[in-house]
Amino acid sequence: MARWTIDQLRPEGRSRNVAIRWLAALDDSLHGIGINPEPYWRFHACTLLLRLERRLAVGEEAAMAELPGWIGEHNLRALAPMFAAVKAAEEVWPSLIALTELAFSGEAPLERRWALLREITHSTLKQLSLPVGLHIPLVLYAWGRSLGRLPLTWPDAPSLALTEEASA
Repeated sequence: MARWTIDQLRPEGRSRNVAIRWLAALDDSLHGIGINPEPYWRFHACTLLLRLERRLAVGEEAAMAELPGWIGEHNLRALAPMFAAVKAAEEVWPSLIALTELAFSGEAPLERRWALLREITHSTLKQLSLPVGLHIPLVLYAWGRSLGRLPLTWPDAPSLALTEEASA
């Protein structure tokens, strides 16, 4: 995987596009092996926004209503078409489905599998030079999309320029 990420590094923020495509392909690969991605994205989001788990426990509907604001309208408009464009994990990294299957093989508790996948995702995004602050809107978008709470497409989407807007 490290060799693949090095090959993907691009100037002028284009590595961000690769990172977004990788996350979308991960979501697709989870679906492909019969795993609901929502619990994974929720777990991952709670590791990025430390107060999120408590906010969800106090009032999940109220917290979820704030999700689009945490992502930011610009990010929503930019991410929707990029996630929609990824149809199969093979388009991004050919071994992603095999990696996902491996993460869910064996007898480990589901929470440990989510933690493993989170570490793989974090490492991949860091290797693609994506600042941790930009992981937040990406993971929140993937989570919201898996819940059906965010639009799958957005008219007149801007060119991609993610911003760090989350403050849960």
